[in-house]
Amino acid sequence: MISQRSLRRVGHAETWSVCLLYTTLRQANGEGANFQAADLENTRLDNTTLRQANFTDANLDDTDFSGATLTEAVFGNTDLTTAYLCNTTLPDGTVSNQNCETAEN
Repeated sequence: MISQRSLRRVGHAETWSVCLLYTTLRQANGEGANFQAADLENTRLDNTTLRQANFTDANLDDTDFSGATLTEAVFGNTDLTTAYLCNTTLPDGTVSNQNCETAEN
């Protein structure tokens, strides 16, 4: 697990070229975090608060956002097709249940 302090340091993604491949950040508070161009493939971000986070150009293949709050998050040029969005609050405030049947427990 990565501490909340470490998560805030991820906010410098444009400088550090973040790769969190296969990482678990369950129930973390990443409000306003910058994951721009980060490789988050297979990362577990379930039940996290990621309000106003920036995921522009991020790799979100098989990323688990189940139960996460993504209100006002930015997903420019990002493919969420294989992301798990089960009971996930999207940037516009709606709730998605995309890929619930395949989400890990």
